[in-house]
Amino acid sequence: MASNLKQILRASAALATPTTEYGTSYEDLRKSGTATASTANKLTSSAGAFTTAGENGLIAVGDIIKNTTTGKFALVTGIDSATELSISVDIFLDTNTYSIYTNHGLKINDTFDLALAVLNVTAAATDVGDTLDVYLDTSFDGGVSFINIGHFTQVLGNGGVKKFIMSFKATPITTANSVAFTADQAASAALQIGFGDRFRFRTVTVDADGDATFTYSLDLFLKKTSR
Repeated sequence: MASNLKQILRASAALATPTTEYGTSYEDLRKSGTATASTANKLTSSAGAFTTAGENGLIAVGDIIKNTTTGKFALVTGIDSATELSISVDIFLDTNTYSIYTNHGLKINDTFDLALAVLNVTAAATDVGDTLDVYLDTSFDGGVSFINIGHFTQVLGNGGVKKFIMSFKATPITTANSVAFTADQAASAALQIGFGDRFRFRTVTVDADGDATFTYSLDLFLKKTSR
């Protein structure tokens, strides 16, 4: 018998801060706290305990940091000490709050034949110069590394309501592909090399003049057909 599974990668909500957003879930939370200094490309917190394991293990290079005061994101690039982390983007000021998550993606605890990703944009009403790009990544090694397999059509700030669908088969469609792990697909492109047991998404928002806001959701539908 066929079986289906729906996973919500991102619930419908407004993103009004130009940033690179990374998909996170509460189950991936490592640490939360408050910044106690304003240092370029650092997160400093006197109570951070960054070298002590949290509920989901030790903080690691590549983990996701969200500034929960501003809504901006960065990645951990170094664990400097128990009270300081090096980060990929300068996003923290003193008293900003933060949450740190693993970057291991959403694990799918079954084997499926087909994955269908649906991007539903319910509001985009600013300027043509504002843009939103949404990427879907998968991992073949348990979340150690990810490769981009999908890049939705770019959404313009004045584009209004839009819905895009992208599908992937578990078995590669093309006989040969050689791509760099760091390479992103072009807009509106899907890389048909199959998919692993983990998925994650990234979005990049560009703001032309300070008024960008996009409201959108991203759902993943997985299907297993009978043999």
